[in-house]
Amino acid sequence: APRAKTGDVISDDRGGEENYLMGLKVEGKRIAIMVDSSASMTDEKLIDVIRRKNGSTAEKKSGPKWIRTKKIIRWLLARIPKDSQVTLISYNNQAENLGGIKWIRPLGPNILQQLYVDIDKLIPEGPTNLQKGLQLTSSLKPTDLYVITDGLPTDGEANYKSLNPFSNCSSLLGSSKTISGECRVKLFRQTLKESAPANTKVNVILLPIEGDPDASNEYWGWTAITGGLLISPAANWP
Repeated sequence: APRAKTGDVISDDRGGEENYLMGLKVEGKRIAIMVDSSASMTDEKLIDVIRRKNGSTAEKKSGPKWIRTKKIIRWLLARIPKDSQVTLISYNNQAENLGGIKWIRPLGPNILQQLYVDIDKLIPEGPTNLQKGLQLTSSLKPTDLYVITDGLPTDGEANYKSLNPFSNCSSLLGSSKTISGECRVKLFRQTLKESAPANTKVNVILLPIEGDPDASNEYWGWTAITGGLLISPAANWP
């Protein structure tokens, strides 16, 4: 089976002043960045995710994986080409354009500062509704998409009761609060079928989480058919 490019990080020859991902270029005329802001984006171990989920807003926002996520957003924004438009979207059980702007060009210091303020306001909580994020993104018709996430979705927008493959997925039918790995795979594939943006190159930065072994193969399949990359970055990046 295909695997994510783990540890695909190199340092330049200036003593490690700048780390960058081999092969991951930020490019395109209309660049969408989608950031998973669900509860699992705080930590890697499930016990720590649950602890923060039940903790204060400050505890959620200080999770090591969330701090890393915000650094990755800054890394991507710093590399937006001058003649490109960019949109930054966060998603959990809702999706929103950060900065209050659908398309930004040029990405000047004032707008960057406003984006940073909005990023710092985000609270990583709630389910992972990839479909909400993709519906908003698809409506903007990006040429290139960069997704920062840690796993497969746990929620979606379809009428699952009418879809035969979901008959055993009680969480999607409203009768359970937990979702199996098999149902997450089905949910992911249905989400892409219904809401993935057309004619868009997709790159995914997949951060680690316990208990989601199918995520790398599923995201790899999505990125591969669009000509993009799936990267599971080394722990010290960015």
